[in-house]
Amino acid sequence: MGKRDAAFEYAGQWLDKEHPDGPWYRYWLEGRRVRRRSTGERNLDRARDALIAEAMTQPKTAGEPTDIAMAAVFRHYLDTSFIPRRENPDVPSRTEKEIRRHLRRVGAFMTARSPNKDAYSVAEFDLLQQRAFARQLHGECLKPKSISTLMSCVGAALKYAAKDKVVDTASGERVVRLLKYAPTVMTNETEIAKLVGGEVSRPRQFVPTIGEFADVLDAIEHEHLFRFFMIALTTWARPTAVLEFDVEEQVDFRYGVVDLLKTGKLQTKKRRPIIPLCPTLRDWLTHWDARHPVIWNGGPIREINDAFRSIVRPLGLGEFTPYTIRHFCSSEAIARGANDADRSRMLGHLPKAAAATSAWYEHGTVANYLKSAVDATESLIDDLQGLCGRPLRAPKVLPKQHLRAI
Repeated sequence: MGKRDAAFEYAGQWLDKEHPDGPWYRYWLEGRRVRRRSTGERNLDRARDALIAEAMTQPKTAGEPTDIAMAAVFRHYLDTSFIPRRENPDVPSRTEKEIRRHLRRVGAFMTARSPNKDAYSVAEFDLLQQRAFARQLHGECLKPKSISTLMSCVGAALKYAAKDKVVDTASGERVVRLLKYAPTVMTNETEIAKLVGGEVSRPRQFVPTIGEFADVLDAIEHEHLFRFFMIALTTWARPTAVLEFDVEEQVDFRYGVVDLLKTGKLQTKKRRPIIPLCPTLRDWLTHWDARHPVIWNGGPIREINDAFRSIVRPLGLGEFTPYTIRHFCSSEAIARGANDADRSRMLGHLPKAAAATSAWYEHGTVANYLKSAVDATESLIDDLQGLCGRPLRAPKVLPKQHLRAI
């Protein structure tokens, strides 16, 4: 079977069929002989993925951008960086879903413009194509900030492909590097805004008043949403960290600390620090008596934005998002005298992982660790309670006692 009529070609291999209703075969040359092996797939997209995956496992040196298909780079990035980190092997994270969506968008654009269709090379997505892509996205009503985010995903995939990575293959661990270097990708929001004639986004300035925050708390009807609020309010954690909160794994009741970084997760720029266990949170966790406090219908929650919108929009607080709780806590802490060092540590704003992990030992006693931030949080809850109709402190439950008839 010759390469001329191939449905897809990559790295010296190509796809074709022996019979119209049969599976796709992977073909390659050994000397002057053509070899073949069935992919076991009748779907062309899955057969193409199988070919790329097989080509990636074969020993070879890093290639030039002209020699490497962008599809191989994207697959390498997703398969070796995101899939191994899934908590559930069959369920991609929200971040992974967004990145896949962004990369598919790039693929659709280039497939329509490249003579190589979906086998277009990394080099083909040059700065001229990137500029054309940015203009098209702007024409589809994407703002410069969103275009910058999308292009940053492409840039991250290319940089990842230009580094040595250890990956698991059928024959064991191998060091894989697809690209000799990562080509330039236009990611600067200001540059993109100038190109498409858009505006640079401004940081969100919305922080609710304490009265508005109390109104939102009173509007909550579902238990899982109330628990989300109380954990976020007492940890200042980002929404994802709250949704993933695991009491058994992350809370040390003996020493009174919470490690917001779950076992197996890598520390990123959005740091998850070790923080004190606030008295209010300790009481609620004891009262809830659940390993995973924030669940819905017995299962984990991936995102909570819809639930937020359902309570804040009727109150005229459409800018109130899950992140707003974190910003609210930080702002209130300043007003209540929390020092900058404690506030920064509570938010996870530290340059080195070692500092976040060991900082609380430096205070001699856990009671002194981030004390001004904890005091500010407890003071804030006291003031919110004065404005709320619902209890913000957990019920004090006495130990069970046996009654004796007299």
